[in-house]
Amino acid sequence: MRVSRCVLLTVCYVFLFVSPAHASYVMPYPSYMPGHVLYTPRTIVDRIGEWWNFGEIGRAKYHNRLSDRYMVEAKTLFEYGQYKLAVSALKKSDLNFAQSLLYIREVEQRHKDNGELKAHLKEASKKHDEIIISLLSLLPKKAIWEEEYEEPETIEIAFLLRQSQIMRSYADTQ
Repeated sequence: MRVSRCVLLTVCYVFLFVSPAHASYVMPYPSYMPGHVLYTPRTIVDRIGEWWNFGEIGRAKYHNRLSDRYMVEAKTLFEYGQYKLAVSALKKSDLNFAQSLLYIREVEQRHKDNGELKAHLKEASKKHDEIIISLLSLLPKKAIWEEEYEEPETIEIAFLLRQSQIMRSYADTQ
């Protein structure tokens, strides 16, 4: 009885407190999507959240989290055929990723990073790239989006995804 408790406690300790040597980058679960009642308040909180993150390191991490969130949102919307909303989310993800890159550059210029922040951004870049590649194989190159009472609009999906992919490649060259 006592031996089994020791074994159980050891196993629990290993699973709870010992991190794996090679943990993969984890994207966030999709949050509220456009059209949900709480989507607009969440975006307002996101804008206010930048004030709560002081300094270059905090803001780099903050914009990286937003970039992840909007990438997951874009992926989900693309998969459901909501191309116009997906493009908007993809552009938000690109903007936040670029801001994260700029803050990391400032952190490096001031010699505040030991390489951990830059390595985290490279992992995010690789994960985003995986998502973009899967979307490129899944989606059409172009889509015609027709809103009610508006002119049809051509959305260059492949071009926009490749543009995002190129922008994320800057994380590897920095």
